Amino acid sequence: MEHICGRPLGLRFDQKSDKLYIADAYMGLVIVGPEGGLATKVATESQGIPFGLTNGLDIDQRSGVVYFTHSGWRYRRRNCISAIVSGDKTGRPMKYDPKSKETTALLENLIFPNRVALSKDGYFILIADTTNCKILRLWLKSSKLRIVEDFAHLLGFPNNIRRNLK
Repeated sequence: MEHICGRPLGLRFDQKSDKLYIADAYMGLVIVGPEGGLATKVATESQGIPFGLTNGLDIDQRSGVVYFTHSGWRYRRRNCISAIVSGDKTGRPMKYDPKSKETTALLENLIFPNRVALSKDGYFILIADTTNCKILRLWLKSSKLRIVEDFAHLLGFPNNIRRNLK
């Protein structure tokens, strides 16, 4: 039933608008207004490529920009192990700008990017690279714009990442 009803995997509030953004595995990026109610779809694809498994998200509280991952389009959540084992490279970290309503890919051809965390200064996001057991750093600003670096090599498969609010 979750492919019909949805499966929220990441939730964050935009502190300025009080809107709740939800990364739903089946429905894409959805939003609930400050009064509550039904979620509204904000993004289900980008550049003609559908989101097969929308995963984690984080919000730049200064700009309202939402960063999220879709872990690939070939496999749905119930088959996510197949996406990992097959080496499917259709995952992408994404950027949604609520002002322009545009959704853009920040990087292409990742194997199951899982969750994201925005740095305190907004200069980069960290991406849980589940398949390769590491955390990637993708620069959003500075002279390193769009450069990807290994941030941490792990002994296991990361499923989540979140910045400490301090």
